[in-house]
Amino acid sequence: MAQKRNSTAGGKKSAHKNESSFVPLLGICIAVCAVCIILVAIMAGGKRQGTSNTGTGDGSAQSGSGTSLSSGTDGTEKAPDVTDGAETPPQTNDVPSTGGTSSGSDTSTPDTAGAPVTSDANDTNDGETTASPASAINITTKKSSYDDNGAHVTMIYPTVSGIDGADTVTGLLRDEMDERRREALIGMAGGEVNYTVEDTSVKLCTKSFISLVVSGYSYVGDASHPEYFVYALNFDVKSKKLMTGSDLIKDFDAVKSSFTSGKFYPMYSQDGLLDEMSYEDMITEYHVEYGIYPEVYYTKDNFGIAVELVYSLGGYALFETSQSSLSGAIYVPQN
Repeated sequence: MAQKRNSTAGGKKSAHKNESSFVPLLGICIAVCAVCIILVAIMAGGKRQGTSNTGTGDGSAQSGSGTSLSSGTDGTEKAPDVTDGAETPPQTNDVPSTGGTSSGSDTSTPDTAGAPVTSDANDTNDGETTASPASAINITTKKSSYDDNGAHVTMIYPTVSGIDGADTVTGLLRDEMDERRREALIGMAGGEVNYTVEDTSVKLCTKSFISLVVSGYSYVGDASHPEYFVYALNFDVKSKKLMTGSDLIKDFDAVKSSFTSGKFYPMYSQDGLLDEMSYEDMITEYHVEYGIYPEVYYTKDNFGIAVELVYSLGGYALFETSQSSLSGAIYVPQN
């Protein structure tokens, strides 16, 4: 019994000893945890301070950077609208390639000395043109549709104003357009006939000279495609006279040579036209010895030729060169 009590007492002493050693360890653990918590708090505080400083340290939120950040309704940052100060490239007018085609398919490089000037302020196709402030003359155009001996006709007539005898000039221009229409309708039969002027373009309008290009199409009945036409009207304002090819072209051989050598540039044509038809082919039909002249027109600085073509080649094309390149070979309008 004594031995049993001693054993029990020994066990109690051992347990008490273990409890005594556990208390210091627990205190150490608590101290370590406290230190860790303090360190975490210090690090978190430093991170917040660094984040707040980055908003101004690199200038991204200041006006000097040219950008700003804004928050959306959901609290997220939206991408800034950036204005980097770079200039937008200016718009430029299309200039025909030096290869002689608007499509760029012809890679030859003709002499560019006679290249047409493309900054002609009077050359418009919007149906209404006002001359430069230096001239009081003005031309507007208006569409008119009617029936003529069974043919459905649509014309775009010019009206001249701002000069003495403006009504006379207008009447002469309209009479010439009507005469061209009557000639075109001769022999057209076999069904419903249509004759339509699509555009009367004012190429030049000064106090002394008017140049127009008229284009459109005609067809009969259920033809598979229309026939296109183009012609020019050149009017001397002072003499009140419509000028003809013989008035405007003094040396046809010189004009023809310039055209066939590629010094005229296509201002309006079907893509790839010069791959299908040469300059020579387009001008062979004209014979001044028989009074057959090409349709020609003027802009402020250029001399143009309007060529009628078959439907598959676009119906017609316009070519121009500088007036100065044909000095002595053509009539030059006075400003």
